[in-house]
Amino acid sequence: MLTITIKQSPFRYAIWLFLCMLSRTVLWSLIVVIYYNERTGENYNFNAADYYVRDNFENLMWCDLFTSFHVILACSMLCFSSTKCAKRYMIFFHIQIIMAISMTVYSYFPLITGVEAGAVNFHQKQFFTAHLRYTLYYPALLINYLVCTYFFRKAVVPYPPAKISFHTTKKYLSSNLAAGHHLGNNIFELAALYGLSKRLKRIPLFFIETDYHLRMKGYVENVMPGLMAQFLVVNGSSWKYFHDMRVTLRDFLAFPDFGKFENLPKSDENTHVTCVHTRRSDFIEKGFYSSDPIFIRNAVTYLNEKSANDKTKSRKFVIFGDDQQFMKSIFSDNLQKSQTDYFVSENQPSDDLIYSKYNCDRVLISASRSTFGFWMGYLSKGNAVYHMDITHENKEFYRSHSFNSNDFFPLSWITLDFASADNKTVVER
Repeated sequence: MLTITIKQSPFRYAIWLFLCMLSRTVLWSLIVVIYYNERTGENYNFNAADYYVRDNFENLMWCDLFTSFHVILACSMLCFSSTKCAKRYMIFFHIQIIMAISMTVYSYFPLITGVEAGAVNFHQKQFFTAHLRYTLYYPALLINYLVCTYFFRKAVVPYPPAKISFHTTKKYLSSNLAAGHHLGNNIFELAALYGLSKRLKRIPLFFIETDYHLRMKGYVENVMPGLMAQFLVVNGSSWKYFHDMRVTLRDFLAFPDFGKFENLPKSDENTHVTCVHTRRSDFIEKGFYSSDPIFIRNAVTYLNEKSANDKTKSRKFVIFGDDQQFMKSIFSDNLQKSQTDYFVSENQPSDDLIYSKYNCDRVLISASRSTFGFWMGYLSKGNAVYHMDITHENKEFYRSHSFNSNDFFPLSWITLDFASADNKTVVER
């Protein structure tokens, strides 16, 4: 939830690097074939230079295969696990850099020091000239590592809300910016918005809505920091901008088509409904913490125990999300399935929000970065919301960046987490 994502994610860079490694390995193989085909004619005798070149070919090929293996492993971790594994991903990058530099120095050492100078002939000089061009790939690898690190850090830390006083006579002006365009268009838009704001005596606002807006902000700040400084930067993902408007926002929801909810329980004086929101698909690709079935099951146990003394109502659980197969498998265990009266929504997201307004007495948000999960809780009937700790994966990292979860979750909402890394019991934080 509330995180500005970057299109150039570490996962996509890993894929790109893997393809580069694979193509480079194929390239070396072709060079080896061509090199030896030229030297396997009749009565040709291999000399010291040929053996030296052959050894370097083999070393470089093993280096590429080894680093390719690391990139594949890093890709797999980011595909099937969480952001926590991105730490190991960065470690693999360090290993690649060290190996690349070591192999490059090893390859050129005889030429640099003059060792085996007698073994260097015309053909070998040609080979090393070509090798120098191909080895430029390694600095590119280092550059991509630095870029990945920069983007990864940006993607982890949510942008803080703007400091705005609501008791003011100041007026503001904003625009729907085409942030996906390039620098020239970006400057045009901001200059125009700034000019209009000056003439209308208003303060220009820069809304961060997508990763493109964050990229646009960085582009302009690099070349015209003075222009960007005129704008009040607003992260739209904070409840503090509308802290006293919950009732009004709920009234803005469309009138429900109750026929769509016939297969789901209705909250009334005899039935208490807990809505469990899940998020999987794109979160897995981005490396965000996605819904964990262990957390959901244990959180449901926690909520049942919390309301164990209230015997006046029957307890129903409704699961919402973007992965039907995952939602249906959460309570696949026969024992817990028999103890949990649960339903799975197959409605559209818009209908799920409307259902929440009329029926969700309590909401559990299992993927705390999900903005849709936030709105399901904020617009819910009971306004009793529990959510997974947004800092669950890396508490020290968030703490070092002065992250304040109260900027993103109302103070009345309750934070849940595992008791410890080894104890999966869900407790309040």
